[in-house]
Amino acid sequence: MTKNKKNSFSPSRNHAREYRTDDSCSRIESVRTSLWDRRWLPDVQLSVIVTMATLSLYLKTLHPSIAGGDSGELVTSAHEVGVAHPPGYPLFTMTAKVIIEMLPMSNVAWRVNLLNAIYSATSAGLLMLAVIRQTGCWSSGLLAVSLFSASRVAWFYSVVAEVFALNNLFVALLMVLAAWFESSRSSYKLRAAKYGAFVCGLSLCNQHTISVYVACFALWVLATLYKLEKLTIRTLIQLSGLFLAGLLPYAYLPLSAYLQPGRWTWGDQRTVSGFLTHLLREEYGTFRLANDETDSSTLTGLRINIQHVFSELTFVCPVLAVYGLFVAWKRYRRGHGSSLCVMVVMLLLYTGLFAWRANLDTSNPLLLGVVERFWLQSDLMIVVLAGVAFNHIFSFLSDRFHQAGFVQAILPCLLLLYQVNRNWSLCDQSGNQVVYEFGKTVMDSMPPHAIVLTKGDLSSNVIRYLSLCENYRPDLQVFDQEVLTYPWAVPMLSRSQHKLKFPGEVLYTQDGMVHDPTGGLSFTFRSFLDANYDRYPIFGCVGVQEHEPSWQSKYELWPFGTCSKFVKKGTEFEPELWAKMTGHFGMHWAHPYQGFDITSWDHVANEEMWNAKIRTAAFLYDMGQHFLDQEDMGVPFFLQAYKLYLRAMENNAEYPVFWHKNFALVCRMLINMPNTDLDRLSLVDETIRQFQIYIDETPHEEDPSVEHIKPTIAALHDFKNQMYA
Repeated sequence: MTKNKKNSFSPSRNHAREYRTDDSCSRIESVRTSLWDRRWLPDVQLSVIVTMATLSLYLKTLHPSIAGGDSGELVTSAHEVGVAHPPGYPLFTMTAKVIIEMLPMSNVAWRVNLLNAIYSATSAGLLMLAVIRQTGCWSSGLLAVSLFSASRVAWFYSVVAEVFALNNLFVALLMVLAAWFESSRSSYKLRAAKYGAFVCGLSLCNQHTISVYVACFALWVLATLYKLEKLTIRTLIQLSGLFLAGLLPYAYLPLSAYLQPGRWTWGDQRTVSGFLTHLLREEYGTFRLANDETDSSTLTGLRINIQHVFSELTFVCPVLAVYGLFVAWKRYRRGHGSSLCVMVVMLLLYTGLFAWRANLDTSNPLLLGVVERFWLQSDLMIVVLAGVAFNHIFSFLSDRFHQAGFVQAILPCLLLLYQVNRNWSLCDQSGNQVVYEFGKTVMDSMPPHAIVLTKGDLSSNVIRYLSLCENYRPDLQVFDQEVLTYPWAVPMLSRSQHKLKFPGEVLYTQDGMVHDPTGGLSFTFRSFLDANYDRYPIFGCVGVQEHEPSWQSKYELWPFGTCSKFVKKGTEFEPELWAKMTGHFGMHWAHPYQGFDITSWDHVANEEMWNAKIRTAAFLYDMGQHFLDQEDMGVPFFLQAYKLYLRAMENNAEYPVFWHKNFALVCRMLINMPNTDLDRLSLVDETIRQFQIYIDETPHEEDPSVEHIKPTIAALHDFKNQMYA
C-alpha cells in the first residue's frame, strides 16, 4: 500500500525500520550503542560542515573593530595580560591573548572578534551533533542550528568580542557529553564522566551562569554511576581531580596581579581574600548582575524571557519545545532519554533562578539588551527540545505520507533562510565603526596632554582600548574615575598613570583626609582634582562619578563636546570664546540620529554625539537664565546659544525633535532683549514655527508641557498682531 511504501528521500538513518510512532526511543538506542565509533563519522562530518558554513556567515558579518559594552575592557585585559572585571574570565583572556599575538592581521579588536566567531561556529557544530545524538536525524539538528545560530542575539554576540560565545560552546559541549555518557556501555561511562568532569571545571573559567548546568550534569552523572555500582572512592577522587584541573586557568588571576605586566587590570588577586572577592563577584553582588540596581519582579523576568523566545526563535520554536517536554517525559517513562530529561531540568532551573536574581531594569532598552545575552544559555536547551519534537512529529508522519521525508528536510532550510534574511541587517556588523569613531572623536577633541577621567562602560572601555591597544593619542592620560572607590585601584593602576597624582590610596566618601579601615590614606575627589588641576587640563567623559560630591564645592563643569572640563568656581566665563572653542564638536558626526537598535551600545554612542552638537548651546541658555534681571548681561549667552542652535539645525537634515523646542525657547528670550541685531518680528515668527513643529511631532504622553506651549503660541500671535498694529 502507498503508506507503507519506503520514501525515496529521508533525512534519517535506517528510516524505514526506525520510525514507528510507538517505538522512537528504541530506535535511538539501537543507533547509539557506541557514539565514538566509525558509525558516527557521518554525523561528525555533518557537524564540521555546519561549523564551517556558520563560520562563513559570521566572517561575512564580523565587526571590524571594537564594539560597545564590555568588549573594549575584555580586549584590553587580554592585550595587557591583565585581569578582566569579575569573575575575571581567565580562559577567554588567555585564548584572546594567544590569537592577538599569533595573528598579526588587522587591529587587535578584530582578532578577538574572529576568535569569538570561531567559538560560536564551533558551538553550532556541537549543537548539530547533540541533536543528532538525541534524534538520529540531521534535519532536526539543522532546525536547532537555524533557530539558534541565526537568531539576532546569538548572531550578534558571535561577531563581537564578548564571553557569551565561549559559554555557548561549553553548553553545547555538555549536551554532547551528556548524550555520549547516556548511550555508552556501562564499561565506558566512566571515561565519558572523566571528560565531563574536566569540561565542567573548564567551563566555570568563563561564565559563571553555567554553574547551574554543571551542577545538574554532575549530580546526574554521579547518580547514574552510583546506580551502576561504579561510584567508588577512587572514582570520586579521579573525577574531583579532573574537575579541579579544569579550574587551573584561574591561576592566571593571581599570577597576573603579582607580576603586573600590563597597564590595565581589575582587582588585586595577590591575596586569598582578594582572589575570592574577584572570583565570587562580591563587588557586583555574587548572585546579582549589578550591585547598584534594584530588584525586578521574577514574574516580569519570566514574561520578558518568554517574549524573547517567541521573538528571536520564531513562534515555531516554543510550540515545538513545549511538545518536546512531552517527548522527554515519554522517553523517561519508557526508561530512555535521561539526558534529555536532565536538559529539561537545567532549562527550568536556570530560567527560574535567572529571572529571580537578574536585578536590572528591563524597561530600559539598553539594560534589556544586557539581560537578553544571558538567555542564550537557556535558548540552547529550548532549540534542542524543538529539534527532538520536530523529529518525533515527522517520525509519526513518515509512515503515513509519502513526501514527509522531503518536507522534513526542506523545512529547516527554509527556516534558516528566514532567520538569516530577517536578522541580517541587524547583525551585519562588517561596516559598523560607530563605537570606534565615537572614541576617536572624543580623544581628538582633547587638548594636548589632557587628563581624561572616563565614566561608564561606553567611554571607559573604548577610550582605554584605543589608548592602550592602538596607542592612539599617547599624550593623553586616561583613567576610569569610577574605579577610584575600590581599594585596589590606586595600588594596582598608579604605576602606569605617570601623569596623575593620587593624594591617597582610596577615594573616601566623606569630606577631608582620613585613614580608611584598611590602613591606607583616603582622599576626596576634590583633593584629587586639587593635586592635578594646575598640571594638566582635566576632563570628565562622559559625566562625573556620583560616589563622592565634595568636588562640587570648588569646581564646576563646562561642556566640552561629549565631555566636560573641570573648572574652578569663579573662573571668568566668556560666552563667545567658549562657543567658538566648543560649538563645532560633533558637527562632523554623520550617523543618522535614529539609525541604531535602541538596545545597542551603538545607539548610546550615537545619542551622545548628537547631544554633543548642542551641549554648549544648551549650557549657554541655562547660564543666561541667571541674568534674566540683568538683560544686558544675559544677551551674550542667549545670542551665542541662538547661533549654535541655528547652525546645528542648518547642518543636519534630520535631528531630534526637542531641538525645535529648545531653539524656540532661545528665540523667545531674545525677542525683548536689546542689542541683539536680530529682527524682532523674525524672532517671533521663528519662535511660533519652532514651537508648532514641536507640538505637531510630540505626543502629549511623551511631554505634558505640550499643552502649556499652545497658550504660548497664542500669546505670540497676539504679540505679533500688536506689533503690526
